[in-house]
Amino acid sequence: MAPLPESNTARWFLDYTDGVNAHSMMFRTVSPASMATLKSQVDNFLTELDTVLYLITIIGMRVALVGSNVTNATPWTGAATYGTGAMPVANAPRELRFIGRSADGRRNSISVYGFDGATPDTYQITSASNPVIEAAILTLSNAAALGIGATISGQAPIWKAYASFNFNSYWEAEARP
Repeated sequence: MAPLPESNTARWFLDYTDGVNAHSMMFRTVSPASMATLKSQVDNFLTELDTVLYLITIIGMRVALVGSNVTNATPWTGAATYGTGAMPVANAPRELRFIGRSADGRRNSISVYGFDGATPDTYQITSASNPVIEAAILTLSNAAALGIGATISGQAPIWKAYASFNFNSYWEAEARP
C-alpha cells in the first residue's frame, strides 16, 4: 500500500497531562465534520472513559489543516479535566489504544494514558466485558459517521470491539535513569 502524506486530512491534537507526562491525542477529520462537532465528540469520548481514568487535565487543542504540517491553537470547549485521583508514577507507561481500520485497509488508533484499572490478563479490554469501553467505542463509531476519527486516507474506520492495553516502550524508557 502506497504511503500517504501525513497532511492528507485535517488533524486535531488534544494536548493533556496525566499528572506525570504530557500527551497528545490526534483525530483526523473529513467532511462533513465541523470544529464544534469534533470538540463535542472528543469530549463525549473522554466523558465515557471518565470512570476508568486517573485525573487527566486538558492543556489545549491544536489543528493542522489539510496540506499543512503547521499546527495552530484553537480553543478547547470540552471539560477541563476527566477522571479522578493522582496516577501513580509506576502507571505512567500504561496506555489504552482504540484501533480501527477503513475499507481500504488503512489503520487508525487513538491512545489514552491515565487508565485507572487492573492490567488485564489478555492485554485487551473487550466491549463485551466492560460497559465503559463499549460506550467509548460506540462514541468513536458515531463520530466516524460524522467525519471525525478518519484514517489517513479520509475514510471512516470500523473500530475494533476492544481496547488494547499496552505498556508503551517510549514512556518505559523515559522513566529509566
